[in-house]
Amino acid sequence: MTVSSIQPNPPRTSSGPRGWFARKTAAATTPAGTTPAATTPAAPTPAAPTPAATTATATIATATTSTATTVSPPLLSKPAPPKKPSKRVPVNAHDDFVPEDNEEGDDDDSQVQYQGSSTRTRRLKTYSKKRAPKEDSRVKTEKATKRARTSTSVEVQNALEVDPQNHILSIHNPPVPTLPKSGSLKLKDFCEELRDTIQEAKILYRLQFATIDLYAADNVKADFMTTAVLLANRSAHARWEKRIERGDLRAINGTLQGTNLTLAQPLIAHYGPWFRTIIKTVAQNVVKQCYPELFALNMTPIQRQHEVARLLDENTYIYADVFIHPSSGKVKRRLPFQHPAIREVIVRAWFASGKEGDGFVFPELFLPSREPDGVIAAAAVSLLFALKQYETGRFEPSEFSTSVYRPSYASLAWNLDWLKRKYTEEYKELLAHLLAVAVKTHQEQEAQQAAAISERREEDEGHLLFLHMSDDEDNEDDST
Repeated sequence: MTVSSIQPNPPRTSSGPRGWFARKTAAATTPAGTTPAATTPAAPTPAAPTPAATTATATIATATTSTATTVSPPLLSKPAPPKKPSKRVPVNAHDDFVPEDNEEGDDDDSQVQYQGSSTRTRRLKTYSKKRAPKEDSRVKTEKATKRARTSTSVEVQNALEVDPQNHILSIHNPPVPTLPKSGSLKLKDFCEELRDTIQEAKILYRLQFATIDLYAADNVKADFMTTAVLLANRSAHARWEKRIERGDLRAINGTLQGTNLTLAQPLIAHYGPWFRTIIKTVAQNVVKQCYPELFALNMTPIQRQHEVARLLDENTYIYADVFIHPSSGKVKRRLPFQHPAIREVIVRAWFASGKEGDGFVFPELFLPSREPDGVIAAAAVSLLFALKQYETGRFEPSEFSTSVYRPSYASLAWNLDWLKRKYTEEYKELLAHLLAVAVKTHQEQEAQQAAAISERREEDEGHLLFLHMSDDEDNEDDST
């Protein structure tokens, strides 16, 4: 086989979790020129309202219209009146122009004219009435007085002030939580609709850390927060529309806006870096299960130290097949990133909390077709942290710090990307091995959704058949 006959690897077809979030964000973003999703939404009009629902629909439209009209436009200062253009008024052959009344000239020489027969010119005396003193419209500043410090931050106090643009609340707007006398706001302090939105935003926020960048910079964290709130608000708006369609005319729209968003952001932001605490705890337990040679009963601290050094040498711990030549001592490694420990970390970190695990909420982010390289790199670097705690032969507590493990995380991610580009088939086998739990979860959820759709279709067909039979009976009664 010649070099020219070798077919190149197929191009990558997935944009990864980053592309998934980007497409979801683009779909949730309202086109320019329309009201964005974060503002007070308008109540949806059912496609075919029944006569009984006509009054309800009108009530909803009235309530929504009043909501939309209560939002005042931005407060702007009164614009200054336009300045009149200067007009050239001829006086005589020697003068160019003089300004009109109450208009100042550009040059003081416009007031100089010839007086008498002398060759010296004198400035004309202007006679005008004394003007009344202008009132000082400036606001007088008051002296600042010291006040006792409170536990509430300045940002929260500012958020609780009345917003002049939303001073009239709609019946669909969620209430603002009451600040506790001591401590900070908890999730329970918000209403039920906002709690659901905050919980979904938490999951979306930490999933971006897990799938895109475990050690995101501050500007990237801000983008993660914006995306999480936008997608969570979209889901909250969809839930509100369903309640309105079912006849709940006083349904609360649980989108995070204004003061509620300001108060909820600290709760959401806590769960981004906090995910690193979860995955490191999982890795500490997995190491004891998947590397049993380190915890044999007859192993001494010196032996454990040498064994840990062997596992950390050239990332041997991530290979599923490691062979040491008995005579030469050379190490031959096969199947990178396929060690059972990596798969176990993925299962326990995202799919081991029952139906509440993040992997069960968004399994499509973990599918092999999505190519979630960040998930695999995060699992690998957490195992590195857990193994290094036994580097001295005994357990030594340490921190999963950014400064120490961010370079290792970036190196593992680069090696995984190199494997994908150079050995595409091996990379696909790797994904199928590690992410089988995500495929199974996604298939089960699709089957449940298909069953629910089929059940609703059967109910609709049964209802239509009942109406048809009722019409036939009415026609028979009319004919008799």
